[in-house]
Amino acid sequence: MNFLPDEVPLHYDMEGAVDRYGSKYEMFTMTALAAVFVVFWQLFVTLFERKARRAADEKAQKEARANAKLLVFAGAFQTAVMTVIQLIFAFAACNVNAMPHDSMMWTFTVLTVACGIGEIVLGNILPKTRRNSAIGVRTTWSMKNDAVWAKSNRFGGTVLCIAGVATTAVGFAVGGLPSVFAMLGILLAVVAAAVTYSYIVFGQDNGQK
Repeated sequence: MNFLPDEVPLHYDMEGAVDRYGSKYEMFTMTALAAVFVVFWQLFVTLFERKARRAADEKAQKEARANAKLLVFAGAFQTAVMTVIQLIFAFAACNVNAMPHDSMMWTFTVLTVACGIGEIVLGNILPKTRRNSAIGVRTTWSMKNDAVWAKSNRFGGTVLCIAGVATTAVGFAVGGLPSVFAMLGILLAVVAAAVTYSYIVFGQDNGQK
């Protein structure tokens, strides 16, 4: 804060140009928001850890612990991304050689690459989740039984890993706002594929019975 000017860029338009300046102390808004999310994730993790301790059998304990680990990753990843983005804005605000437009484009690029890496890690964790109503590939069909859940999340994890590689590549190759739109399109394709596969697997499972 000692190195920041009293007035800093605080908002950008879709082209990356600054459309609002304000007090440097407003930058604490994202810090406060990150802190709120940390508390939220911690409460969520605590809920699953308590569920594991109170579980009646070993299976339920493993399910709750696996889900708690996934939530720890999700919370840590979100906090890391918010921290990096704020550092980019702070650096641009205190560095006279850093253009606001460039800082915004860098923010989009960093966000895309970070999300791509996060998708790869999450894709590897997803198959380890156990059936629950909070996290994982949760569809009407995957919630019916453990077999459909396992197949749905294994497929979802694989597709998410592929999407993560594609998203990371787009972030490096394209960058800027277009990479964010590409990332969102890839995520929509992943969701559609996972839901469709869950429905197909459920139908096959019922047919075998």
